[in-house]
Amino acid sequence: MWLAPFQRNEENLSNELKNNTVFVSFEKMIMISCITFWNYAKSPKRGVKELEVFIDENLIYKVLINIK
Repeated sequence: MWLAPFQRNEENLSNELKNNTVFVSFEKMIMISCITFWNYAKSPKRGVKELEVFIDENLIYKVLINIK
């Protein structure tokens, strides 16, 4: 479990936020049968809005979350 707060983009003087990236790597080849995500958000402004999962640089899952 982790908390990944957004950080301001220092290259751009606007208030644009950087995308967060979380890497999980294993020492040897393994088989993954299930990945579960919980999108914890205290309010609609918080939490994940877009999620992409890559395995060996291949996109295997993508979701866009519409929070009103």
